[in-house]
Amino acid sequence: ARLGRPTAGLQMLDEALRIMAETGETYFAAEAHRLVAELSLAMPGRDPAVAEASLRTSLAIARRQRSRLLELRASVSFARVHSAQGRAEVPGELLLLARSFADDIVCSDLSEARALLAASGT
Repeated sequence: ARLGRPTAGLQMLDEALRIMAETGETYFAAEAHRLVAELSLAMPGRDPAVAEASLRTSLAIARRQRSRLLELRASVSFARVHSAQGRAEVPGELLLLARSFADDIVCSDLSEARALLAASGT
């Protein structure tokens, strides 16, 4: 996406997801689906519904794996999709998830989540 080649990125992610399905090694499946959403949004003629579906899959996998960081990343991406569509509300799961981390934890994902929440006034 940074190189302006989202189609190539999506092809690579499709291959990664195929390999995950074949091998059963799904440790980064949630992140792969989140990246599919991000790249889908970078495509010309993008369809936000495709991105939302990938993010829902990402969230479900992260929750099933109990990976709070990957769930946070997917939630932040979901909130950005909402914002890009002009939907003012912040998804409730982001609010609950961001508040579940201790105040003294510092990481870019959590900082972004907190900034989104502050910008929304929640």
